[in-house]
Amino acid sequence: MSPTKKPHTSNSPVTSTLRTGCLPEQNGRWTLLEHSPLKPDRELVQEIAGGDSHAAQELHRRHSGTLYALAYGVLIDSDSADQVVNQTFDHVRREAARFDPATGPAHSWLSAIARALARTLADERRTATSH
Repeated sequence: MSPTKKPHTSNSPVTSTLRTGCLPEQNGRWTLLEHSPLKPDRELVQEIAGGDSHAAQELHRRHSGTLYALAYGVLIDSDSADQVVNQTFDHVRREAARFDPATGPAHSWLSAIARALARTLADERRTATSH
C-alpha cells in the first residue's frame, strides 16, 4: 500500500505573498502590495492614466491572454492576434483617462477595444484580398 501524498502547502512569506498579494510584517499584520492581484482593474487603469508603467504591466499580465484569445478567434492568425493585443494596450495607455468605471468593468472595456481592433484588421484584410 503506497502512502497518500498530502498537497504541498506552505506558509512561507513568498508563497503567502503570491497567494494574497500581501507582505507579512513582524507584528503579524499584512501590508498590501502596491500592485497586488487584489487591486481592482479600475484602479490600475486610473494609475495608467497617471503614467504608472507598473500598473500597465499588471493590467497586461492579467488580461493579455484573454485578449489574445479573443483576437485570435476573429483573425485566426497568431501574429495578428499579438498585434491586436499590443494595439489594445497602446490604446489603453493613450486613453486611460477616458475610462469610466460607471459604464462597466475594465475587462469589458479592454475586450471592446480588442474586438474593435480585430474586426477592423479583419475587414482591412478582406478588402485587400478582394481587390
